[in-house]
Amino acid sequence: MEEEVLEPEPRKMFVVVRADLPPGLQMAQAGHAIAELCFSYGDTAKGLLWYESGEGHLIVLSVPSELDLIDAKNTLQAAGIICEPFNEPDLDMQLTAFACFCAPEDNYLFCDLPLALRRRSLFQRVKDYLGVGPLWSSDD
Repeated sequence: MEEEVLEPEPRKMFVVVRADLPPGLQMAQAGHAIAELCFSYGDTAKGLLWYESGEGHLIVLSVPSELDLIDAKNTLQAAGIICEPFNEPDLDMQLTAFACFCAPEDNYLFCDLPLALRRRSLFQRVKDYLGVGPLWSSDD
């Protein structure tokens, strides 16, 4: 009897960038992070990523700052998710983005991050900067 080979479930590729960078720079950093992931995990990436099945998705999300990006990356790596960071030489090697892929059951780890380039309300920008905001706002 032949052993049944199961096709891996298509995985989403998540890229997380810093919202404090200009929009064009965010997208360039996202591209760099994707390239780093593919260079570092060539065969693994090729076997796991969505493009072979044509059923996956590329999702670009954002966090407010470099510190938030570092925290997000460290949290995901601690959960066993492969993350490939990109540090921009033109910005004194600051962490500007990372790309990762994970098992479908771990997609929930990204649910609180907003899409990149999404306009944030004034309230949200103040809250991100100060860490708190007025109690009366409903766009939290």
